[in-house]
Amino acid sequence: MPTKLKVLVGLMGVSILLALASSFWVSALINTLLLIGVLRGNEGVRWLIQVFAFIGLCYGIFVVAMGIGTVALAGFLGIIVLGTGAFSVAHNAFLIWCLRQQDVQSWMYHKSFGHKLEGV
Repeated sequence: MPTKLKVLVGLMGVSILLALASSFWVSALINTLLLIGVLRGNEGVRWLIQVFAFIGLCYGIFVVAMGIGTVALAGFLGIIVLGTGAFSVAHNAFLIWCLRQQDVQSWMYHKSFGHKLEGV
């Protein structure tokens, strides 16, 4: 498994734990199913995560824009909003970048068809 995919799996695991801690059971279930799909090498799940990540990226950019305006008006609260938006942008950009890398796509393809993965 490529290292960047291990990081992606870790991020998805953190997302599941945060959803469970916040009692967002449906979100935790969906993220768990997506994680299982990634580990099994499902191409449809790879595509679906990219779609969700693009939506999250757009939302994160919106939150960053709101955070910039809020810093001027609310000070510390604006910094929290800005930081949350920036984290969302970085997280979703990484998901999109990672899932579009050739080594990740190759690993998922071979994993889904049960090929022996040498050196991985």
